[in-house]
Amino acid sequence: MIVVQVKSYKGDVLDTKAVEQIEKALDHYKEANAGVIITTGKRTETLENAVAKARDKLRCDIDLLTGKELAQFVIHNAADQLFRLL
Repeated sequence: MIVVQVKSYKGDVLDTKAVEQIEKALDHYKEANAGVIITTGKRTETLENAVAKARDKLRCDIDLLTGKELAQFVIHNAADQLFRLL
């Protein structure tokens, strides 16, 4: 199972609360073996460092899907859903 934390930010993501929330979710859901943080904001060194620290601490995969990567992912994987909303 993968736990997911979704955040909406403008600009650079300096807040690491999403990482803390992923850590708590991974601790709570024992069957979870990975986490993903999805945000509209831009990836920063602060965020990447917090994720790396959490990976090491929990010994599991935690990944980021941010800003432009998120837009590309949605267009590639769910364009039909996106355009249905418009």
